[in-house]
Amino acid sequence: MLQKSSKRASEKLIIGTANFGLSYGIACGKKLPKEEIKQILSLAKASGIYRVDTAKAYGEALEILGELLSEEFLIISKLAPKSKEELLEDLKLSLKKLRRRRVDYLLLHKPSLVKEKGVVDGLYRALEEGLVKSVGVSVYHSWEVELFSEYFESFSVELPLSVYDQRFKKELDTYVKMGLEVFARSVFLQGAVFLKSLPPWLEALSKPNERLREIANNLGISLECLCLGFVLSHSQLSGIVIGVDSVFQLKKNLDCKELDIDLSEFAQTDERLILPYLWEG
Repeated sequence: MLQKSSKRASEKLIIGTANFGLSYGIACGKKLPKEEIKQILSLAKASGIYRVDTAKAYGEALEILGELLSEEFLIISKLAPKSKEELLEDLKLSLKKLRRRRVDYLLLHKPSLVKEKGVVDGLYRALEEGLVKSVGVSVYHSWEVELFSEYFESFSVELPLSVYDQRFKKELDTYVKMGLEVFARSVFLQGAVFLKSLPPWLEALSKPNERLREIANNLGISLECLCLGFVLSHSQLSGIVIGVDSVFQLKKNLDCKELDIDLSEFAQTDERLILPYLWEG
């Protein structure tokens, strides 16, 4: 039987900012105008959401956040440096754009960069100088978490988790026992879960998408709340990054609650369907 928790989505949500600075996402694929971003951040703050996820790679997102973001917000930022010098230089430039003295979380955008000469030293230097509160890594695979753990005992990890990508479900308890802070992303698979007409390389998700819509309708909830509620049910998560295309969409997400529901039948084993970097488009 489905159980609905009283916990609302706002307690865990983190605003993703890729589309603040880039045309991003398979469903919408647009860069948001500044006025829309301002309204989104205002609603987020009023709703108790005080975290954003950003990156140097997100176009003008850093500058926009620096202009619009109030001091209460915590910032997760990502870099892809290939040396200690590049890391520190890029970090300081990011801080200047963000108008901050430090960021709360600095993640490597690519886990393999931890092997680049000086990058680990650069992360430790950033911690020592108080430029960041915590370091970590954004991953697609569990082996990438293991790789980073060879250099740091305590760190943050951002990983994909959705009704279609359930590969990390069995790892979450282990990560918490390791003392890691875990964030989830790709909850809606860049919006692919909402599409009735999918590109050829994702056509295999057409029937699962239809089935998810049927389940949501039968439960009397939105498809957004079915997908987000599933991810919210993983108590090991410290936060969930969601992309927001409009104020209206954020309002819909705020209505979602944690769901105790078995959606294991939707887990995809073909990584070409769930890993965007493998998509043909």
